[in-house]
Amino acid sequence: MFFSLLALSCVKEEEEHVVVYSFPLTEKYYSSALFNGAVDSDDGIVFVFSDNTSVIIPPDGPKVFDCTIRDLPTLAVDPRTGEWTYNRILSGIEVDRSCPDSDSPIVCIAYNTTDLYFWLGNGRELRIPNTEEANLFHFTFLAADNKNLTSDLLPSRDGLRLMADLPQDCNSYKLIPDFSYRGKSLSVGGVEQTSRKTIQDFSEVIEYVLTLYDGTTLKYKVVLKGSGFPTVYIRTQNSRPIQDKVTWVPGDITILDEGLSLWDVRKFEAPMLIRGRGNATWNSFPKKPYRIKLNEKAPMFGLPKNKDWILVANYADKSLLRNTVAMKVSEILEFSWTPAIFDVEVYLNESYLGLYNFMDHKEVAKHRVDITPPGPNDNSGDAVTGDYYLEIEEAQDEKCCWWTDMGVPMMFKDPEEPTSAQRSYVKNYFKSFENALKSSYYADPASGYARYIDVDSWVNNYIIQELTKNVDGNLRKSTFITKEKGKKLEMYHVWDFDFTLGNCDYFDDYYGLTNTSEGWFIRYNGRGGYGTGWYYYLMKDPAFLAKVKARWNEVYPKLSEVPAYIDSCYERVKEAADRNFDRWPILYTYVWPNYVVLGTYAAEVDYLKRFYSSRLEWLNTEINKF
Repeated sequence: MFFSLLALSCVKEEEEHVVVYSFPLTEKYYSSALFNGAVDSDDGIVFVFSDNTSVIIPPDGPKVFDCTIRDLPTLAVDPRTGEWTYNRILSGIEVDRSCPDSDSPIVCIAYNTTDLYFWLGNGRELRIPNTEEANLFHFTFLAADNKNLTSDLLPSRDGLRLMADLPQDCNSYKLIPDFSYRGKSLSVGGVEQTSRKTIQDFSEVIEYVLTLYDGTTLKYKVVLKGSGFPTVYIRTQNSRPIQDKVTWVPGDITILDEGLSLWDVRKFEAPMLIRGRGNATWNSFPKKPYRIKLNEKAPMFGLPKNKDWILVANYADKSLLRNTVAMKVSEILEFSWTPAIFDVEVYLNESYLGLYNFMDHKEVAKHRVDITPPGPNDNSGDAVTGDYYLEIEEAQDEKCCWWTDMGVPMMFKDPEEPTSAQRSYVKNYFKSFENALKSSYYADPASGYARYIDVDSWVNNYIIQELTKNVDGNLRKSTFITKEKGKKLEMYHVWDFDFTLGNCDYFDDYYGLTNTSEGWFIRYNGRGGYGTGWYYYLMKDPAFLAKVKARWNEVYPKLSEVPAYIDSCYERVKEAADRNFDRWPILYTYVWPNYVVLGTYAAEVDYLKRFYSSRLEWLNTEINKF
């Protein structure tokens, strides 16, 4: 393995001035030979060791830095932090108390991205674990170098990412950093940077490239966050209104994220089309949801490039967080796809609309529902068996819909208009599944229901729908299934949770149930009420119950962390939420289908958290009785 020597020997003294060099360190110098000194020669500077080995630095060898005799490299321990210091600069490396005594002078330092080696004058070798982060071991902004700062600004670290909040009284992103590193050079865009001298514009995320002496490069991103909540500005052509869910209205979108809280872009602009979306949310509420189609694909908020995105209004969910919480639970359960979700404030033609969720659009696409639907000629053999993207939805608002024999409302999402052969294949597949589910051999793993469904994904779907007590989750609405070629029916992703977690008052009308945090819902109730639906029959099988119990206990520790996640979401959005409810003053007003009206935003979020926590513990007790 090839290492690089960072520094160090006093090789020439003129008026107490020392030049410190770096040079390659090869395998033969791993011994603990004593350093005998350095000699000038015609070939350069020769470093001599007690075992008669030597290293030659040519006259044009790389100079690391100049220093005075009192600044010769020293290794010590900072008593305040318990970290090694190098030339009185914190290395960021904690002291290993088993290391040898550090009083001896340093002969040289070698390093790679995993270890840091100090060769001492007493022949001892000191090895300290290193990290890629520690190679850039000091990075700050000194008020003495930056007139826009009233105090030093020290970025925090997250791996190779350095972040700091820019003070509100700082009116410029152009700053001069103070940094120290182990390596040959530090550059930005190919231009070498000099500590406390090079000014840099941090209005965008800056990538620093650290080049080590063996040519290895490490990349560090420096992010200076401004103030302000992420905001989406939509302007339609000639301020045209968005009147329905069919007509696309041209316009442009601008996203400002001064705080770089969602991605590494402060300002994004693009032409786009926009129209309405949703069912009850579009028809019943004044705060409207929207679908956006960019003219060109773009990696919004750092996601893979796509044209299609949506804005979810959450008008009837006064916590504004139920969809966010559901997507967190989806991540924990590891569905094949969890739609990305971001909190943004929205302006439409200069009119403030409030706090929204900016989300992935549900569609067949790479990095979303990643399948390959059949074409119009795929009508027989293996070709007709997949891939299909299907939705359970009682509105039946797609081009090709049907009801299964067990009363489950199905629709084709992709392909939207399947051929007759494709329709027949899918319908017959569901018929075979339902026949097996209701048969005497339903529990047989070879011929029963397990022959037709991806059981693990159905277990995950059961858990999230039961945990959130989703009024739509009992095979009634917004449930998405794929049937891929060579695979079984998979519950691929989840969607639409604003009427969950205690936010629905029509349980009594539909199922004779109250919307409290206790009681089974999905287990016993399909769309047709008690004793109907697929899960009613699945939950009769001891093997399926055992899988639910095992999966529940596997994910329960992470599900228990969600209340703390709700707290963090509240802290992030509470000021924007206040502005939302200034625009829509409904906190003291019943909005269909609210189960409670609490009067303040804090109370709404607290109710959400208490409902989730109570339901989690009730289910934990009951599921472990299986």
